[in-house]
Amino acid sequence: MSKALSPAEYNGPPIRWTLEEQVRQGVAAVLVIDMQVDFVADNGRLARRGLDMSAAQSIIPQVNALVRGARAAEVPVIWVRTSHRFADSPPPYLAMYAPGGRDGNWDESSLPVFEGSAGAEWHPDIEPRRDDEVEVVKRAYSAFYGTPLAQILSAHGIQTVILAGVNTNVCIHTTAADAFFLGLYPVLCSDACATADSAIHEAFMATHRRFYGLTPRLAELEAAWGLMAGAGVAKKA
Repeated sequence: MSKALSPAEYNGPPIRWTLEEQVRQGVAAVLVIDMQVDFVADNGRLARRGLDMSAAQSIIPQVNALVRGARAAEVPVIWVRTSHRFADSPPPYLAMYAPGGRDGNWDESSLPVFEGSAGAEWHPDIEPRRDDEVEVVKRAYSAFYGTPLAQILSAHGIQTVILAGVNTNVCIHTTAADAFFLGLYPVLCSDACATADSAIHEAFMATHRRFYGLTPRLAELEAAWGLMAGAGVAKKA
Protein backbone atom coordinates (compact mmCIF):
# COMPACT_ATOMS: atom_id res chain seq x y z
CA MET A 1 0.00 0.00 0.00
CA SER A 2 1.39 3.40 -0.98
CA LYS A 3 2.37 5.94 1.66
CA ALA A 4 1.55 9.62 1.32
CA LEU A 5 4.59 11.89 1.58
CA SER A 6 4.35 15.45 2.78
CA PRO A 7 6.80 18.06 1.44
CA ALA A 8 8.31 18.28 4.91
CA GLU A 9 9.16 14.55 4.78
CA TYR A 10 10.95 14.77 1.41
CA ASN A 11 14.69 14.33 1.98
CA GLY A 12 16.00 14.24 -1.60
CA PRO A 13 17.97 16.95 -3.41
CA PRO A 14 16.44 20.42 -3.19
CA ILE A 15 13.74 21.01 -5.81
CA ARG A 16 13.94 24.25 -7.77
CA TRP A 17 10.28 25.09 -8.34
CA THR A 18 10.41 28.61 -9.75
CA LEU A 19 12.12 30.23 -12.72
CA GLU A 20 14.20 32.38 -10.39
CA GLU A 21 15.44 29.31 -8.52
CA GLN A 22 16.26 27.44 -11.71
CA VAL A 23 18.12 30.14 -13.65
CA ARG A 24 20.03 32.02 -10.98
CA GLN A 25 23.78 32.56 -11.09
CA GLY A 26 25.78 29.51 -10.07
CA VAL A 27 23.27 26.86 -11.11
CA ALA A 28 22.38 27.72 -14.73
CA ALA A 29 24.06 27.91 -18.13
CA VAL A 30 22.80 29.12 -21.50
CA LEU A 31 23.17 26.79 -24.48
CA VAL A 32 23.15 28.48 -27.90
CA ILE A 33 22.33 25.72 -30.37
CA ASP A 34 22.97 25.50 -34.12
CA MET A 35 22.68 29.18 -35.10
CA GLN A 36 24.86 28.34 -38.09
CA VAL A 37 24.96 29.52 -41.69
CA ASP A 38 23.38 26.39 -43.19
CA PHE A 39 20.54 26.42 -40.63
CA VAL A 40 19.82 30.16 -40.60
CA ALA A 41 21.20 32.14 -43.56
CA ASP A 42 19.54 32.87 -46.89
CA ASN A 43 22.62 31.47 -48.65
CA GLY A 44 22.78 28.37 -46.42
CA ARG A 45 22.14 24.85 -47.60
CA LEU A 46 18.63 24.58 -46.15
CA ALA A 47 17.59 27.82 -47.82
CA ARG A 48 19.01 26.57 -51.11
CA ARG A 49 16.80 23.50 -50.70
CA GLY A 50 13.77 25.75 -50.55
CA LEU A 51 13.18 26.02 -46.79
CA ASP A 52 11.98 29.30 -45.32
CA MET A 53 14.66 30.74 -43.02
CA SER A 54 12.64 33.73 -41.81
CA ALA A 55 11.71 32.16 -38.46
CA ALA A 56 15.32 31.24 -37.70
CA GLN A 57 16.50 34.70 -38.70
CA SER A 58 13.81 36.41 -36.63
CA ILE A 59 15.24 35.10 -33.35
CA ILE A 60 18.78 36.41 -33.92
CA PRO A 61 18.16 39.60 -31.85
CA GLN A 62 16.69 37.59 -28.97
CA VAL A 63 19.53 35.05 -29.01
CA ASN A 64 22.06 37.88 -28.96
CA ALA A 65 20.22 39.64 -26.13
CA LEU A 66 20.06 36.37 -24.17
CA VAL A 67 23.83 35.93 -24.55
CA ARG A 68 24.52 39.49 -23.43
CA GLY A 69 22.09 39.15 -20.53
CA ALA A 70 23.68 35.90 -19.38
CA ARG A 71 27.12 37.48 -19.46
CA ALA A 72 25.89 40.45 -17.46
CA ALA A 73 24.32 38.09 -14.92
CA GLU A 74 27.51 35.96 -14.81
CA VAL A 75 25.66 32.94 -16.17
CA PRO A 76 27.93 30.80 -18.40
CA VAL A 77 27.24 30.64 -22.14
CA ILE A 78 28.03 27.38 -23.96
CA TRP A 79 28.01 27.32 -27.76
CA VAL A 80 26.75 24.11 -29.39
CA ARG A 81 27.08 23.61 -33.13
CA THR A 82 26.63 20.69 -35.49
CA SER A 83 29.43 19.42 -37.74
CA HIS A 84 28.52 16.50 -39.99
CA ARG A 85 30.82 13.86 -41.40
CA PHE A 86 30.21 10.29 -42.42
CA ALA A 87 33.05 8.76 -40.40
CA ASP A 88 31.34 8.80 -37.00
CA SER A 89 27.66 9.32 -37.86
CA PRO A 90 25.32 6.69 -36.34
CA PRO A 91 23.80 4.30 -38.92
CA PRO A 92 20.21 5.47 -38.22
CA TYR A 93 21.38 9.03 -38.90
CA LEU A 94 22.94 7.99 -42.20
CA ALA A 95 19.75 6.14 -43.13
CA MET A 96 17.94 9.46 -42.84
CA TYR A 97 20.49 11.78 -44.44
CA ALA A 98 23.03 9.95 -46.63
CA PRO A 99 22.58 11.48 -50.11
CA GLY A 100 20.70 9.15 -52.41
CA GLY A 101 20.41 6.31 -49.92
CA ARG A 102 22.02 2.91 -50.47
CA ASP A 103 22.92 3.57 -54.12
CA GLY A 104 23.63 7.30 -53.83
CA ASN A 105 26.76 9.35 -54.20
CA TRP A 106 27.93 9.76 -50.62
CA ASP A 107 29.55 13.16 -50.91
CA GLU A 108 29.93 14.88 -47.53
CA SER A 109 29.73 18.29 -49.20
CA SER A 110 26.05 17.60 -49.92
CA LEU A 111 25.31 17.47 -46.19
CA PRO A 112 24.30 20.62 -44.31
CA VAL A 113 26.96 21.89 -41.89
CA PHE A 114 29.50 19.34 -43.11
CA GLU A 115 32.80 19.57 -41.27
CA GLY A 116 35.08 22.37 -42.39
CA SER A 117 32.51 24.08 -44.60
CA ALA A 118 31.44 27.72 -44.47
CA GLY A 119 27.91 26.49 -43.79
CA ALA A 120 29.05 24.97 -40.50
CA GLU A 121 30.25 28.33 -39.17
CA TRP A 122 28.21 30.51 -36.84
CA HIS A 123 25.86 32.93 -38.59
CA PRO A 124 27.72 36.25 -38.95
CA ASP A 125 24.97 38.20 -37.17
CA ILE A 126 25.19 36.08 -34.03
CA GLU A 127 27.04 37.58 -31.07
CA PRO A 128 30.66 36.35 -31.30
CA ARG A 129 31.75 33.67 -28.86
CA ARG A 130 34.23 34.89 -26.28
CA ASP A 131 37.52 33.08 -25.82
CA ASP A 132 36.53 32.00 -22.30
CA GLU A 133 33.25 30.43 -23.47
CA VAL A 134 33.12 26.72 -24.28
CA GLU A 135 32.14 25.44 -27.73
CA VAL A 136 30.73 21.91 -28.03
CA VAL A 137 30.63 20.20 -31.43
CA LYS A 138 27.94 17.57 -31.95
CA ARG A 139 27.37 15.01 -34.72
CA ALA A 140 23.66 14.40 -34.19
CA TYR A 141 20.59 16.15 -32.80
CA SER A 142 21.15 16.20 -29.05
CA ALA A 143 23.95 18.31 -27.61
CA PHE A 144 24.57 15.48 -25.13
CA TYR A 145 24.97 12.63 -27.64
CA GLY A 146 28.67 11.77 -28.05
CA THR A 147 29.86 15.06 -26.55
CA PRO A 148 31.46 16.09 -23.22
CA LEU A 149 28.58 18.46 -22.41
CA ALA A 150 27.28 16.52 -19.40
CA GLN A 151 30.79 16.38 -17.92
CA ILE A 152 31.30 20.12 -18.50
CA LEU A 153 28.04 20.98 -16.77
CA SER A 154 28.76 18.65 -13.85
CA ALA A 155 32.25 20.10 -13.39
CA HIS A 156 30.73 23.57 -12.99
CA GLY A 157 27.84 22.51 -10.78
CA ILE A 158 25.25 23.40 -13.41
CA GLN A 159 21.74 22.13 -12.71
CA THR A 160 19.78 24.09 -15.34
CA VAL A 161 20.29 24.53 -19.07
CA ILE A 162 18.59 27.47 -20.79
CA LEU A 163 18.19 26.61 -24.47
CA ALA A 164 18.07 28.95 -27.46
CA GLY A 165 18.51 28.43 -31.18
CA VAL A 166 17.18 26.05 -33.85
CA ASN A 167 15.26 23.92 -34.49
CA THR A 168 12.66 23.72 -31.74
CA ASN A 169 11.34 20.32 -32.78
CA VAL A 170 14.69 18.65 -33.42
CA CYS A 171 17.94 19.71 -31.74
CA ILE A 172 16.31 21.92 -29.09
CA HIS A 173 13.77 19.26 -28.15
CA THR A 174 16.20 16.32 -28.04
CA THR A 175 18.74 18.30 -26.00
CA ALA A 176 16.03 19.38 -23.56
CA ALA A 177 14.73 15.82 -23.22
CA ASP A 178 18.21 14.41 -22.61
CA ALA A 179 18.86 17.13 -20.03
CA PHE A 180 15.63 16.20 -18.23
CA PHE A 181 16.57 12.51 -18.12
CA LEU A 182 20.01 13.44 -16.75
CA GLY A 183 18.36 15.24 -13.84
CA LEU A 184 18.86 18.76 -15.18
CA TYR A 185 16.21 21.46 -15.46
CA PRO A 186 15.67 22.25 -19.18
CA VAL A 187 14.39 25.79 -19.71
CA LEU A 188 13.46 26.88 -23.24
CA CYS A 189 13.64 30.60 -24.00
CA SER A 190 10.44 30.57 -26.04
CA ASP A 191 11.12 33.66 -28.18
CA ALA A 192 14.75 32.68 -28.80
CA CYS A 193 13.91 29.29 -30.33
CA ALA A 194 12.46 28.66 -33.78
CA THR A 195 11.62 26.21 -36.50
CA ALA A 196 10.31 26.90 -40.00
CA ASP A 197 6.70 25.92 -39.20
CA SER A 198 5.18 28.06 -36.45
CA ALA A 199 2.53 25.42 -35.65
CA ILE A 200 5.24 22.82 -35.06
CA HIS A 201 7.15 25.29 -32.89
CA GLU A 202 4.08 25.94 -30.74
CA ALA A 203 3.29 22.22 -30.49
CA PHE A 204 6.75 21.42 -29.17
CA MET A 205 6.64 24.38 -26.79
CA ALA A 206 3.35 23.04 -25.43
CA THR A 207 4.85 19.55 -25.11
CA HIS A 208 7.85 20.96 -23.24
CA ARG A 209 5.66 22.94 -20.83
CA ARG A 210 3.54 19.87 -20.14
CA PHE A 211 6.27 17.27 -19.69
CA TYR A 212 9.76 18.78 -19.33
CA GLY A 213 10.01 22.27 -17.92
CA LEU A 214 9.57 26.02 -18.16
CA THR A 215 9.30 28.10 -21.36
CA PRO A 216 9.85 31.74 -20.33
CA ARG A 217 10.28 34.59 -22.75
CA LEU A 218 13.53 36.55 -22.86
CA ALA A 219 12.06 39.38 -20.77
CA GLU A 220 11.16 36.93 -18.00
CA LEU A 221 14.71 35.58 -17.92
CA GLU A 222 16.09 39.11 -17.79
CA ALA A 223 13.75 39.90 -14.92
CA ALA A 224 14.82 36.74 -13.08
CA TRP A 225 18.44 37.82 -13.50
CA GLY A 226 17.63 41.34 -12.31
CA LEU A 227 18.36 42.90 -15.70
CA MET A 228 16.72 45.78 -17.48
CA ALA A 229 14.48 44.26 -20.17
CA GLY A 230 16.22 44.25 -23.54
CA ALA A 231 19.27 46.13 -22.29
CA GLY A 232 21.42 43.26 -21.10
CA VAL A 233 22.76 45.33 -18.18
CA ALA A 234 22.29 44.83 -14.47
CA LYS A 235 19.92 47.08 -12.60
CA LYS A 236 21.56 49.40 -10.13
CA ALA A 237 20.55 49.17 -6.51
